[in-house]
Amino acid sequence: MILIIERDPIVRIDLIEAMMTERSHVSVTGTDVLEHYVGLDRPSLVFVDISFNETRRSARLSDWISKGTKVVLTNTNDDQVDLPLVKLPRPFSEEVLMSTIRPLLPE
Repeated sequence: MILIIERDPIVRIDLIEAMMTERSHVSVTGTDVLEHYVGLDRPSLVFVDISFNETRRSARLSDWISKGTKVVLTNTNDDQVDLPLVKLPRPFSEEVLMSTIRPLLPE
C-alpha cells in the first residue's frame, strides 16, 4: 500500500494518479495530514510533505520506518536526509518523480 500525505489537494491527486498509473495493482491512499490516516495497514511507501526533523519526531512514521516502510519527503528544505528517507525537492516533474521513486515502489 502507498500512502500520500499532502496538504495541497492538487499535488495529492497528482501523486495518487501517478502512483496508480505506475502500479495499478497496488492500493494508493491519500490524506492531508498523517493524523487523518485511520488505516490499520502499514504502508510500504509513504510520501509526506513535512520536514526531515518532523518525520523523525513522528512516532508513527518512525515505527513504520523501523518495520521497512520507505518514506519520500516532498516538501523539505533539509540538505541532509538519512536513509531510508528519500528527498524529492519541489517543484518536481513527473519524470523526476518516477525516476526517484521507481526503485522504492512495491512490486
